[in-house]
Amino acid sequence: MERTELPFRVCVVALWLLGLGVRVYYQRKVRGVTRTGARGVRRDTILYYVVFASYLLPLVYALSPVLDFAHVDVPAALRWAGAVLGVGALALFASTHRALGRNWSGVVEISHRHTLVTSGPYERVRHPMYSALLATAVANALLTANWLVALVMVGATVAMYLARVRDEERLMLEYFGDAYRAYMRRTGRLLPKLWS
Repeated sequence: MERTELPFRVCVVALWLLGLGVRVYYQRKVRGVTRTGARGVRRDTILYYVVFASYLLPLVYALSPVLDFAHVDVPAALRWAGAVLGVGALALFASTHRALGRNWSGVVEISHRHTLVTSGPYERVRHPMYSALLATAVANALLTANWLVALVMVGATVAMYLARVRDEERLMLEYFGDAYRAYMRRTGRLLPKLWS
């Protein structure tokens, strides 16, 4: 391993472990929550594991030379920008989990006593967790400077978003009705609306 790669590899591992810690912490908080109205559970479970598997690639990059064949020359400043983006994505990921609380689920479903969350990152964006996951994928693409990591992580995350977001919004419309319609009008899906 080249010495110049070592700081990037250490950064990848640190961000990966912090992200895993956030997910495990909040996943434990929703154990035992009664769920109803699930949609596409099999599809979502498969997508969840595909995305998780894609997130293992940065670890493979960091811990072995197996993916070195897919290295792309990227300026160090751009790679460090990926690290900064990764920290921001991690903060958004944690903030999103915190705002959702016991409403969070790995599949499209409604929990018992589900509430419409419109605070924190949900104040201006309807799907900030997907925003965080996409930013994480881009951050890892830059940080690893690896076209295979970029292709697989971004591809898996976009596929999950495209497969799930329509069902999520339909379910929320069925459950919250006009309150969710009003929320949709004032928020963007992945980024804040610039105008209403």
